[in-house]
Amino acid sequence: MIARKKEKPRPRKRPGKTKRTRPAAPPRPRRPALAEPASILRHRPPLLLVDSVTGSTRGRWLVAAWSPKASWPVFRGHFPEEPIVPGLLLVEAIAQASALLAWDTEPFDVRRTRMYLVTVERARFLARVGPRDELEIRTDLVDRRGPLWRFDGSIACRGQVVADARIVAALLAPARAAEQAGGKQA
Repeated sequence: MIARKKEKPRPRKRPGKTKRTRPAAPPRPRRPALAEPASILRHRPPLLLVDSVTGSTRGRWLVAAWSPKASWPVFRGHFPEEPIVPGLLLVEAIAQASALLAWDTEPFDVRRTRMYLVTVERARFLARVGPRDELEIRTDLVDRRGPLWRFDGSIACRGQVVADARIVAALLAPARAAEQAGGKQA
C-alpha cells in the first residue's frame, strides 16, 4: 500500500474579494528647479532680476544672485554719465527673490497663480549700484496670513548692504486678483 501525502486544505476564496490593482498614476508635471528662476517667475529680460539661487532653507530664507549687465537699456537714461540701478528695481529684485522663496515654501502652479507685490512697508537705499556689480539678494519670510506673505529683504554688494526693504505680496490666481482690484485689470 502506498502512503498518500495529506493535502493541505486550500484557503477558501471569499466571494466579491478580488485583488485590486491601483490604476497607473498620471504623469506628474515636472517641478521647476529653484536653480532656474525663469521657470518659476513670469518675468523675462530685461526685467528678470534674479540670475540664480545660491542658497535657501524652505520656509525661512533664500539667497539669490544678480549682476546688472552694462548693456541694460535702463543705464542709457539713469544716468548716462554715471549709470545707477534705480531703487525701484532693487525693490523689485527683492520681490522676485521673495516669490521664489514663497514657491519653495509652498509650491504653486506657476501657470495659474501669480505673486503680486502689494505694499512696500519700508525701503532704504544705502549705496549706489552700477553695471557689473555682483549683487546678493537675501529675503526672509517674516509671516504669512492667508494669501498675504510678508518678507524682509536686503541686497549686498561686496559684503556691504546697499538696500533693504520690507514687502508684502499676495499669492493669487489672476481672476481672483482682478476681483479684488474691483474688476479692473492692470
